[in-house]
Amino acid sequence: HPQVVIRPLPTLHGAATVANGVRRGELDIAFAWSTTMMSTDLLVEPLASDHFVLVTADRQDSDDGPATAGTVANQPFIDFPPGWATRTAIDQAFSQAGVVRSVIAEVADLTMCIELVRAGLGAAILPSSYIPKERGLRIRPFVDIEDWTMSVVLPATRTPTAAASELAKLAKAAMVS
Repeated sequence: HPQVVIRPLPTLHGAATVANGVRRGELDIAFAWSTTMMSTDLLVEPLASDHFVLVTADRQDSDDGPATAGTVANQPFIDFPPGWATRTAIDQAFSQAGVVRSVIAEVADLTMCIELVRAGLGAAILPSSYIPKERGLRIRPFVDIEDWTMSVVLPATRTPTAAASELAKLAKAAMVS
């Protein structure tokens, strides 16, 4: 597709922002975790699923068992800003468990989040696919959040562009192979 230009636009504001961008016609297509903020004006097609894990500095956590909101609420947390799908899912899990957690740092960058955890400043709850295979981190299942889905998001109220439709097809094909 030589006439197509793809301009990936990362956002500091998460899935809700990209969904709204597609809604308003500012984006032709988006890839977003979680579909809780999606509605009938968007076509949401699942691509892959993932599960959440608790990530701590290796030296700070000797437990290898599953973590729950109730068992880890006393730790300081590094998290993404409100509006990110991960943050929404985690906040809901702690709220449903009836416990409060302390978020000591909000970062809009995965690498920074991991490095702050590795430095021992706090724990993070992240999708397992976000975690690099490196030393210095302890990873435990976090069971209070169900698996969630990465989806391709297209407009439902107007015909997607040919380029967006083709990119969605390519993404779906790549996930199958």
